[in-house]
Amino acid sequence: MDNKLKLPLLVLLLNCFLFLALSQTASNDDVEALNSLKDSLQINIPSWVGSDPCSGSWEGITCKNSRVVSISLPNTGLKGQLSQNIGSFSELDTLDLSYNKDLTGPLPAEIGNLKKLTKLSLVGCGFNGQIPDEIGSLPQLVFLDLSSNAFDSTDFPQWLLTMKNLTTLRMQEANLSGQIPAGFFSLPSLQYVVLSENQLNGTLNLGPNYSKKLQLIDLHSNSIGDFTQQNQPPSFTIVLESNPICYETGTTESFCKPLQISDENPQNKCPASGVYAFRQKLRAERAISRNNPFGNWDPSKSNCGTPELKAVKQFSFKELKKCTNNFSPANDVGSGGYGKVYKGTLPSGQLIAIKRAQKESKQGGLEFKAEIELLSRVHHKNVVSLVGFCFEEGEQMLVYEFVPNGTLKDTITGKSGIRFGWHRRIKVALGAASGLAYLHEHADPPIIHRDIKSNNILLDEKLDAKVADFGLSKPILDYDKDHVTTQVKGTMGYLDPEYYISQQVTEKSDVYSFGVLMLELITGRKPIDRGKYIVKVVRNSIDKTKDMYGLHELIDRAIRDGSALNGFEKFVDLAMMCLEESGADRPPMSDVVKEIEIILHSIGLDPAADQSEPSTSSSFQHNEVSLESSHQPYSSESLYSSSEYIQKHHEHEPR
Repeated sequence: MDNKLKLPLLVLLLNCFLFLALSQTASNDDVEALNSLKDSLQINIPSWVGSDPCSGSWEGITCKNSRVVSISLPNTGLKGQLSQNIGSFSELDTLDLSYNKDLTGPLPAEIGNLKKLTKLSLVGCGFNGQIPDEIGSLPQLVFLDLSSNAFDSTDFPQWLLTMKNLTTLRMQEANLSGQIPAGFFSLPSLQYVVLSENQLNGTLNLGPNYSKKLQLIDLHSNSIGDFTQQNQPPSFTIVLESNPICYETGTTESFCKPLQISDENPQNKCPASGVYAFRQKLRAERAISRNNPFGNWDPSKSNCGTPELKAVKQFSFKELKKCTNNFSPANDVGSGGYGKVYKGTLPSGQLIAIKRAQKESKQGGLEFKAEIELLSRVHHKNVVSLVGFCFEEGEQMLVYEFVPNGTLKDTITGKSGIRFGWHRRIKVALGAASGLAYLHEHADPPIIHRDIKSNNILLDEKLDAKVADFGLSKPILDYDKDHVTTQVKGTMGYLDPEYYISQQVTEKSDVYSFGVLMLELITGRKPIDRGKYIVKVVRNSIDKTKDMYGLHELIDRAIRDGSALNGFEKFVDLAMMCLEESGADRPPMSDVVKEIEIILHSIGLDPAADQSEPSTSSSFQHNEVSLESSHQPYSSESLYSSSEYIQKHHEHEPR
């Protein structure tokens, strides 16, 4: 057969295969159960249309082999009671209905029918009545969070002692009482136990055979009067502050760090007689915090259990309104699905970028606070810094450092008035890789960006690269060590195919997106350009027997007609390593950084030196940049859900 006919035929066969794979519909049992769930919980999610929840369009629903395997609907305004039909999802792996405060009534005993469930998260709902013993019949459960509900008072559940696969238990403010059996801590997989703000009492006894995987036992604000330790103190963290054991005068144990109740007497230790009043005070403060979690929060202090946020300020709405000239259109420098970005000037003269969420994209207060706590820990020269936030008058705003030279995308396309030579492009790649490696390996907790693209790489006054826009980012928690299962989101052309197929995002998903970014730097083309996927085009064009791998026609004219492209082949090799089909075959970002540094050294450039082109290069021009020009440096490309990605990505032959 002629080679010209083979490729179209292969594409046709692949498209047919994709059509057949995507045309599988959910089982009748799952459809019936989801419709029952939709009615009983007054679910009003725009994407829940059509008869097939496994079409990929139903937000929060994940399917495998035509069966629903994940229901993840946190903070979606669910109301009413969970019906008995929840037990019909026999293949369900994940159930997350957290932060739906109007989700009330008792948990149905039928939840015990979900024999394949590994994650159950119902934190921050309004469930009441008894916690059903049937949860103990979930043999594969790994993660359980029933915190902050309105359950009836109950002794520590004995069924917890049977959960051999449990790694994380969170039942904070769950109205638990009695003593924790020592046998519980011997569960072989147990790592994290958070049972704070309950009425647990008696003696904390870990027993002689506690799990060697234990990392944390947090029992603060209970009624525990004693702690039996082995001869050698445990190597993991135990928190017993605000328990009677820690009220004794002169207690110096590490697990008894005193609570700082007031500014006047931060070292005050509550006497046993004040425990009840103190608990009532905490409960009242928590009720207020659900509406405004920042009400009593001073980011410069770490009292009352709040984290210390260095260099992060809480701005008033009035302050930000003033520094943007009443959010003048003249200061509008970008927009996206979340809302708009405004340029502002603080009284000190510092320029800032204010990301102002629109009504439809606002988070719950506690989630917004969690995002700020996460971003406040990110400090690297190649990552855009968080300056502060505003949570006032119904507004949710994040305040970042202003990065004056816009996006890498605008530079590559020529919109910014900056033109890069080859050496500069390598150094920009190094900066972006360094920022990404920091997020993966040194941030606490580590972060998967999930939306690496040229539009999210900003250029500062020295034209150094900074990774920006964490709207889709995912922290890697300890129980998510290898991957995070999540609804597929990203930008068309950059999305890791392995992530799309498995719905499990890892750091290697960012590595793939970075590989696409490297090809942009080489070709100057969009990831999908005139119906052609750049990864596929480059992969099919590489001929290592030829000079420049035979890619002359694909190289961006802005660098092709300039100085010699030293290190070009090694740069291409590295990009293709990042674009390997399997994430396991892709290098970690720290290795990518090292390889780019090696390339720079091989062509006589110092990676740590000022990022300027050699004086002999005629290809580098740094024109004046005007922030009042027509381009918007903080604009964001459209983000796509998994269903949109399937439709649009495969239209353009991505592989």
